[in-house]
Amino acid sequence: MPAWPRLPTLVCAALVAAGPAFAHTGEFILAKAAPLAGGGLLLEVTADYGNNPLFSTEEEAREAIRNCLQIESKGNWIPLETVSPFAFEKRSKPDPDCPLPKTGSEPEETHWLLTGRWQGRLESERALFSAPKHSPHSVILWTAPEPEKPTRWAMLLGGDQAPPIALLGPSRAVRALPAFAGAGCVLLALAGGLRRLYPVRSK
Repeated sequence: MPAWPRLPTLVCAALVAAGPAFAHTGEFILAKAAPLAGGGLLLEVTADYGNNPLFSTEEEAREAIRNCLQIESKGNWIPLETVSPFAFEKRSKPDPDCPLPKTGSEPEETHWLLTGRWQGRLESERALFSAPKHSPHSVILWTAPEPEKPTRWAMLLGGDQAPPIALLGPSRAVRALPAFAGAGCVLLALAGGLRRLYPVRSK
């Protein structure tokens, strides 16, 4: 099972040295995953249709967001909107949590950002994402930062699979309640049956 990589100094230097091809976030589709309580997941997928060479209109960005990732369900890869639809909104600035390195010397860019917010509740303890096999897009997928923990991220090209994202299911105590309730009903039924078989005689 692949592990989430960190962004070491050597990789940062390589990305910066590569020049404009890697220095600007606009050429990537950015996807941030945030597990929610109760087994849900919020995914924000952002495309910059002013700086990405593969699309240049809002409608094209919308289609790219819909199709750049797929999710695993019962052993199959399915489109995200099979689980839940996207809600789209425009933004003016890239997500500050994006793990791509910032050179500090980039010219001020104008961004045309479209973000698709996707929220689903999965019947699993983890979420698995991949890029469709023939997708032309480069996706940076990362999990929302946690205190005192390095950002976990992955770059996905066509056919790549990201490491699993652990979901926040209900606590063990909450999950045990139905079992205790069921056991209690059985005990009450048994007690009622015993009372009918062996009625208590009053003195």
